[in-house]
Amino acid sequence: MLHQKAYCNTFKMQTTRLNRIYTAMNDKQVILILASSFSKDLRKKYEAIVEATSGYCDVKILFHKKDLILPAKLKELDVEVFTDEILHQVGYVPIGNAIVPGSNHFPLLQFYLRNPDYAYYWCIEDDVNFNGNWKDFFGSFSSAQNYDFISSHLRTYTEHPVWHWWQTLETPGKTILKDQMMLSFNPIYRLSNDALSYLDQCMRTQGWKGHHEVFIPTLLKDAGYQIADFGTEGNPSIPRFSFCTLRSMRWKPVYFVTGSKKNHLYHPVKSKISVHDVLRYAKRAFQNNLNYFS
Repeated sequence: MLHQKAYCNTFKMQTTRLNRIYTAMNDKQVILILASSFSKDLRKKYEAIVEATSGYCDVKILFHKKDLILPAKLKELDVEVFTDEILHQVGYVPIGNAIVPGSNHFPLLQFYLRNPDYAYYWCIEDDVNFNGNWKDFFGSFSSAQNYDFISSHLRTYTEHPVWHWWQTLETPGKTILKDQMMLSFNPIYRLSNDALSYLDQCMRTQGWKGHHEVFIPTLLKDAGYQIADFGTEGNPSIPRFSFCTLRSMRWKPVYFVTGSKKNHLYHPVKSKISVHDVLRYAKRAFQNNLNYFS
């Protein structure tokens, strides 16, 4: 246990020093919009974010390909494709046999491994909307702030002990007590190059695993990385912004239009919802047996 803890701490110190030097020279960021189907709303969001972040961000669609043929209109955009095979390609241990729920971070980490030269990596699910100009939102987060992880609804185990996914966290060789564990709500989040490098090494060499909404915040907080919250509600010891509330960013129910509060993030926003989506929400609600940030 001590050996593995020393290994991770040594790795963190080495990568922190090297990556801080690199980040000082390169503030380039990438925004990955995670999607599994093409729609006019997806294209509109992609184009709006491209325009809003021109000059300092690359914007790509991170597309979950489930069918043999890629949608023709999607090929007109900057697309990175992955399939369910990613669960067996990247050398990590998933918590189940599907990407959702819990292994949504695999595509981001695979992209990072293939494209390791960005200072920061954003991951945004396609049903996240912003009631305002995306330029104002992204412009609020500069690399000078040095936050390694920014997400929403950061909570400790003590604050939300009934959450279903705590039990998925496994860190062989290292004991993380319950009162040291954290959760986050990750429809939109940002990770630093340094943080992704650390997570990759912990997953690849140590075999650590867990639902991304407990795995990412717990490991980064435990290792001393800097984290922040998009919202104003929550632990006062965590730096916070004013871009969401527990009501605006939630798992359910669905918004059919973006909420009215200016300059706030909203999730999930779906102009159309299928029977499949309804069944999926019902199944997850039954499994969790709780109202998850509703």
